Amino acid sequence: MIKETMPKQPMFPTDEEKSRFRQLGYELDSHGRPLHPWRDRLPHLAEGKGFFYHWGPNYTVDPVVISQTTTPRLLLIQRGDTGRWAFPGGFLETNEDIHTAGLRELQEETGLAQVDSSGRVVYTGVVNDRRATLHAWPETSAILWRTHTAYPVQAGDDAEHAEWVPLCHARTLLADSSHGDILAEAIKTHGSLHEKVEYYADQSIIRDAQGGHMAYSRVIISPPEGVPIFVKHHNKNTITDDIRADHLRRYLKKEYAVYKHLETHGVPVPNDVMLIDDHTLLMEALDPNSGWYWRAPGAPHKREAYIEDILRSLTTVASTPPVDTADIASSYTTLHQEGWNVYPDHQQMIREKLAASQIDGSNELIAALDTIYARYSAQHPPELTAFCHHDFRQSNVAWHPAHGTKIVDWSWADRGPRLADTTSFLIDLYKSGHEISRYQEYVDEYHALVLIGFWLEHSIWPPAPSNHLVREQQLASAIAAFRLLEEIRQTSVPEKTAS
Repeated sequence: MIKETMPKQPMFPTDEEKSRFRQLGYELDSHGRPLHPWRDRLPHLAEGKGFFYHWGPNYTVDPVVISQTTTPRLLLIQRGDTGRWAFPGGFLETNEDIHTAGLRELQEETGLAQVDSSGRVVYTGVVNDRRATLHAWPETSAILWRTHTAYPVQAGDDAEHAEWVPLCHARTLLADSSHGDILAEAIKTHGSLHEKVEYYADQSIIRDAQGGHMAYSRVIISPPEGVPIFVKHHNKNTITDDIRADHLRRYLKKEYAVYKHLETHGVPVPNDVMLIDDHTLLMEALDPNSGWYWRAPGAPHKREAYIEDILRSLTTVASTPPVDTADIASSYTTLHQEGWNVYPDHQQMIREKLAASQIDGSNELIAALDTIYARYSAQHPPELTAFCHHDFRQSNVAWHPAHGTKIVDWSWADRGPRLADTTSFLIDLYKSGHEISRYQEYVDEYHALVLIGFWLEHSIWPPAPSNHLVREQQLASAIAAFRLLEEIRQTSVPEKTAS
């Protein structure tokens, strides 16, 4: 902090000081005094040094300390002299580096003796200070530190109060000040997605995100600065079943672990994925307004590039080492257990569901059900040699003509057969009416049969409260998979030679 005492000081800079100011690029007046770089925007600056010790720049440090708590908080002090809120900070001592000075000032003014990250300089330069003069002013280095929690603090030195303040409120407290400008730049340039969500909380546009079948809320938050942010959240207040709530939290933690694992193996996933506690997943939102496609493009040349890019990405996924998810049931086992394994008990309900459907091909599937079940039962399950997404469809991958693919929604990821994901992807394309005959080599017949059983069984489950159309879509997927297999079987039968 600046001590408000007038030091004894020479009337003008020494020759050595004048030389240093020139080397630093400052303009000097006729007495060799450096001129404030912002004098044009601060026209009422008094002459002299005022309360500053040095002519020209007086170097200070401003720690910007943010807690990584459920609601990120910024450590602020309330000045004893002006009553205004500010970063803790003060002058560098002789031969002191900025990081040492910053940590010293933190402890002196707030009692905080621990930070949990290395410091990152987020601003260096002039600040607008009420005590600046035409010939002396502060130049600060603002350093961003983070702590795991909001450690206890106690005001010291000439700080009246020390407090951890929610980021959105801190923005208001520091408005119209240099510290407010520094915080804004720190969040914009170096802030995590979580910090941006909280900092811009009352300035962001929030809209529902489409898709997703599990009981999570999904929104896209568009702050005034930076990229949109996708938020996937488990609200414990909406789930009264403790077992179901625990299930949702474990799947969210699993999905986060998969994202972090895939990042290290070159799999294309969104940037900056974060898990807040065990209930909220954050990541960059891949905005269609920025050229991202969440469905196959209509233009044939783009659609071809889209399909081939995704098939290449799925080859990378398949060769990725698996993630240990021993605390969650095997997804591949679930596809069987919640599919053909219960067909004998539920076949009548499935037939009735198909009979009531208006989807083309439902009657043909009714007629073929027992044959398909027999084909499934006659085959031996393949070795699970690949890592698989296990819910791969158009809505779970974003594609950009210049940036390629980004795959999302990994809560079902697990071991599986090599062509599991390409099979479900091509079924989804076929279901949407796209021509995929040239990619038939990526369709695994047995896995398609597995998916038919799983989708048929789920189609008779009660509708999901968050998505009443999901059961109809599962029925449509089963019919599409059946029709695709029939088409492949017909094209693979050799034509008879005319006699």
